[in-house]
Amino acid sequence: MRQQSLLSIVPSWLKWMLVVVFLSFIVITVYFVNIYQDVQDSKKEGFSESRERVLSETDIEEIDRVTRFHGQMYYHVVSGTTASNEQMLAYVNQSKPEQEVLTFLTSELVQKSNIENQWKSECRNCQLLQSNYGIRSNVPLLELSYFDTNDRLTYRYYRLDNGELESGVSFSKKYKQ
Repeated sequence: MRQQSLLSIVPSWLKWMLVVVFLSFIVITVYFVNIYQDVQDSKKEGFSESRERVLSETDIEEIDRVTRFHGQMYYHVVSGTTASNEQMLAYVNQSKPEQEVLTFLTSELVQKSNIENQWKSECRNCQLLQSNYGIRSNVPLLELSYFDTNDRLTYRYYRLDNGELESGVSFSKKYKQ
């Protein structure tokens, strides 16, 4: 006697249901990939204009990186190199586009690694997530985000002109009821 194949045993409605589930999975995956790409693109919106502006209005000739900083105002932070091979930071105000681009030579500021080392000695069991350049009241800052020993998400802002802690905030996952 001949053995029947699995496909001939499975009911027709089940085959169609599997096809519909598979196609739905494909459609949902494509949809979420498109949403993700749109969000990522929006994070970089305006970067090319900030690059052009920094190249035309400052001494920076080669741009290394462009990031965002949301403080009291929204800035694009551009790090780059001048013709004399000096590292420079440029802050392009996105909240007030007419404001001039603020620039700082990194050689005249406290080094990022020095602040991070100071932070490590103060917070021994903390996990650093990232460090970004920022600005507040025309004072360049270094923003450190990390999880502290109490598992709180913490942001600390250090002044780059003198290395001192300017401010900080922590968020806890524990809620009291």
